[in-house]
Formats: sequence, C-alpha cells, structure tokens
Amino acid sequence: MDISNSFKTAITQFVNVNGHQLAYRLIGDNSDIPLLCLQHFTGNMDGWDPAVIDALSSTRRVILFDNTGVGESEGETPNTVAAMARDTIAFLNALKIEKVDLLGFSLGGFISQLILEEHPQLVRKAILAGTCQQGGKGCSTFRDFLKGSVGIEGADRYLYYFFENSEKSRKLGYALLKRFTERDPKWTPGFRQQTLVAQTEAIVGWGEVPEPANPLLKRIKHQVMIVTGSNDHMFATSNSYEMFQQLPDAILSIYPDASHGSLFQYPYLFTNQALFFLDNEI
Repeated sequence: MDISNSFKTAITQFVNVNGHQLAYRLIGDNSDIPLLCLQHFTGNMDGWDPAVIDALSSTRRVILFDNTGVGESEGETPNTVAAMARDTIAFLNALKIEKVDLLGFSLGGFISQLILEEHPQLVRKAILAGTCQQGGKGCSTFRDFLKGSVGIEGADRYLYYFFENSEKSRKLGYALLKRFTERDPKWTPGFRQQTLVAQTEAIVGWGEVPEPANPLLKRIKHQVMIVTGSNDHMFATSNSYEMFQQLPDAILSIYPDASHGSLFQYPYLFTNQALFFLDNEI
C-alpha cells in the first residue's frame, strides 16, 4: 500500500470490491484505529478539505475512498443508504480492516449511522457532521433544495450548498475553494449524473423512515461527536440537536455564522475538537 503524509501527495489506489475497482487513498502514519471518511452528496475524495485531512492525519491513518460508482470508482451508485453502507463494509473487509473511527459528512453521516447500528463491533467512535437522523428535516424537500441552485454557476453554486449568505461565511468559503486547488489547480466539483440521481433518491428515502417508528439512534451506544452550522440550509440545524438528544453518548458542537459545510468553514476549530474527541474519553 502506498501511504502519503499529505492530502496533496496522496496516491490513488484501487481494491476489488464485489467485482468493482474502488478508489482510495491512505494518508498519515499507521495507527491502531484508522479514521474512515465518508463523503457528502455527489462528493468524491478530492472534495475533502486539505486543511481538515492534513490535520486529522497528523496523528493517525486517514482513509479516503470513493464508494461504488462515485468519483474514480467503478460500478453504479446505489440509490439507498443501506446499499451504500454495505459497500462501505465490503470495502473495509477488502482492506482487512477490523476496526475504525468514522467521520461521516452529510450523506456520509447517514451511512455512518447504519454502520454504527448494524456493525457496532467495527467502530470505536464516530463524528457526524452536517447530517441528520432518519426522517430528519431537509430530506423530503431535498429535491426542492437542489432546484434552488438552478441558474447559479461556478463558485456561487458551491457556496449555495455549503455556506451562509454572509460576508464572513462567503469569505471563508472562497478560502476553501482555493485550498481545493492545492492538489489539482483545475479542480471542479464534478460528478456523474447517475450518482446525482441515485444519491438524491437515497436521501429522500432516508427521510421516509420517521425516527419514532424506527429509533435507530437510541440503539447506538458509541461515543459520537455531532457538528453542525448555526443555520444549515440543507439539513436543518435542529436535526443535530434531535440527534444529540436521542444518542445515548453524544456531544454537540454548533459553529457560528455557518451552514452545511461548517467543518470546512472552520477547519482548525473542527480538527482541534475532533482530535481531542478521538484521543480522549469524554
């Protein structure tokens, strides 16, 4: 396995999972428990903030990967969160990894919740950022949220999804976009149309399972850190408080003047909190 000490120089590798070649990168020195990062809607490995990944990998192995049909990985993107979770487990099995910490961002947070509940022995701790519980606010209206970006192009389109419409938040958003070009000067948030359609169906489907009828969160016994922005436009900030109330062992951090991409808006605040959470008993 090729291992790098930075996001910028990490080499893309491939492993066969269920007949498809899935792309992944390993960053940071080996650690007893690596951190597996599960990405947001239509996001791939290049969509992680270099500042976040480099800080997290300073004390542990970080694993980035493109799930089935996403980014550089083969196959068709599944249209359910359950299938995405199964493919994630199969990926870890292919790499012979027996235990991980999880960082699940947005849709990646949905996947993380299923893994925590269905494969508790596989996970030590989890960080859930910009995400929501089953039946959470924002899932049933997700298609309308996507329509709101019609006619918005370039940087403004990315900021619409992830940042507040304030001078401070947008300034920090532009700083993130500049960091994205550190690895690839021509970086753009590209994705396949099939991935967009399938992941939209998965998100809407996640919203069709109301939490009172299926209290998944209450069955999760792991320590969980929840991170959200003060006004998440995609999955309402109130979802994170609801998750905090239902999870038996959770802490909640809400970042000011921030929306869906709060962990990228404040990368140093987030990584300091995340490293403390991962390295200490809370």
